[in-house]
Amino acid sequence: MKNPLALLRDLGAEVLLLFLLMVAILQLKIAPYVAFLPQATFGSYPDSVLVEVGDVLRKKGLDRLYKTVLPSIDFLFITLFGLWVMLVHMMRSAVGWRFWGVAIAALFMALDLYGA
Repeated sequence: MKNPLALLRDLGAEVLLLFLLMVAILQLKIAPYVAFLPQATFGSYPDSVLVEVGDVLRKKGLDRLYKTVLPSIDFLFITLFGLWVMLVHMMRSAVGWRFWGVAIAALFMALDLYGA
């Protein structure tokens, strides 16, 4: 690795592009047809709401697109974002903060992937 800062910059740009792609698909293709997007909710929601969203997407022919975004693009985004946060903290932070940054990134990755 000749230039670790270039690696951080490139990885950060890839993460941003994945995030923007995910947001664009969800907001432009999915959100106009449903009253509720699970990804945009902080709290819990009943399973009946998910069934309703699934039914609407299936009727509109958008269920495959949604299934592509959620398990693949979201998984790739959170994994690369967590890796980026870890690398930034390991390369740029003071020694004491490095391990907190890595632990926090790993915790959020685990929470997101476990909840998916």
